[in-house]
Amino acid sequence: MKYAQEGWAIDSGQYQKNTGGLPKWYTDRPTPRRGEDFFIGAFWELSTTRTFGQVIGPIPWNRIVEYGYHKGLEPDMIGVLELVVRELDECWLEQQRNAQGTG
Repeated sequence: MKYAQEGWAIDSGQYQKNTGGLPKWYTDRPTPRRGEDFFIGAFWELSTTRTFGQVIGPIPWNRIVEYGYHKGLEPDMIGVLELVVRELDECWLEQQRNAQGTG
């Protein structure tokens, strides 16, 4: 299984065979809880709908709602999807601003 951090990638089987162990950043990584992969996947898919220009725009609200209906979510879960995607989006946008020196 491959996993990467800060530009380093590991094929865990080969790395372990070569070194006899795995680095701490690999073994101590968080394990996603059930359902988290859905929200993270949704965030990355929805990231393709944002506007790019002189500034990077947030993911549009209507795209989040459309995505939720497309995936067959109940209306109350679409609200949860919106909250989670908004939180992820704010973190991502802040990282982008900091990387560009505008944050």
